[in-house]
Amino acid sequence: NDYDPDFWHNVNPYRLPGTTVTTVGRTDQNISSSDTLSKYDFVGGVSLENCMTAAMQFESSTGKMEFNSTLNGKKAWFVFDNEIVCLGAGISCSDSFNTETIIENRKLAADGVFMADGTTVTGSAGVLSNPRSLYIENFGCVYLPEDTNVNYRRTSGSVSFLELYIDHGKNFTNEGYAYVLLPVTSSSDGISYSMNPDIEILSNTADVMAVRDKSTAMTGYVFWKAGTFNGVTVSSPCTVMISSDKISVADPTQELTSITVTVDGVDYNFTDLYKGSTSTQNR
Repeated sequence: NDYDPDFWHNVNPYRLPGTTVTTVGRTDQNISSSDTLSKYDFVGGVSLENCMTAAMQFESSTGKMEFNSTLNGKKAWFVFDNEIVCLGAGISCSDSFNTETIIENRKLAADGVFMADGTTVTGSAGVLSNPRSLYIENFGCVYLPEDTNVNYRRTSGSVSFLELYIDHGKNFTNEGYAYVLLPVTSSSDGISYSMNPDIEILSNTADVMAVRDKSTAMTGYVFWKAGTFNGVTVSSPCTVMISSDKISVADPTQELTSITVTVDGVDYNFTDLYKGSTSTQNR
């Protein structure tokens, strides 16, 4: 019931989970799809076995609407067996309004438990200085692998919410973020994970995003341009997942007919790409 009608009727629309947005006010408008389509076509992902990597290059608006913004950047999600790694890089905005990345916005009762590194967080709003593990009752934990100030806000009413977000400020360039969603059942589980994480962020830049999952020996890559990283070379921008015995590739732009991926000096030619599909080969 997390996203039932009560959620959508009462949630703060300026802070939807997973989004990176400006705080500029918005009004209702009559728009067509052509008014809101981005000029960027790198949106999509790749899967391998039970894991996946997805990415999108985004801009806040196309210049045709009342709430025009210069906000743009790159986001990626790496879904492994027991975690979702959320990365952002190359985020820039010259607006006079703050920009926020919304980590979470959950229905949480007024007496619902919210903890940071094992300590109950009190008060209706504030800033948590560089927490590593945030526990939300009936949800799980958020693991923060690097120093990050996290803002929180608890709302009350017919439906109560907990908002967690990163405030990037105003007029900035090349900002980023990293956090991990964990389906654990206790604060202590989240703390244990933060002390011995099962994932390793290999890169989080506007050129390459890459994450390795230790337990599955799976690595996901987002190559925003052709190039080489970590022993992997790609002939075009693409998403890639590599395990011990397989390679999967996809073209988020849905424009390419072939991609060559070189792993440890061995070329793999993917010529069976179809729009929106993943192509897999044995290593």
